[in-house]
Amino acid sequence: ENASEAIQLHGGYGLTKEMLVEKLFRDARAAMIEDGSNDILSLTAAQKVIEQYVP
Repeated sequence: ENASEAIQLHGGYGLTKEMLVEKLFRDARAAMIEDGSNDILSLTAAQKVIEQYVP
């Protein structure tokens, strides 16, 4: 959220590779995507286990 606000504060210039805020935003976004993927995988695995052991 902070990285996104920093991008907005810098406007279009915040998205250029010259700005540190661009890298921070990219890294934060990648982490959010990875965390979401892990959560989905965990839910899917839990559903499979439940289906196997709960009649």
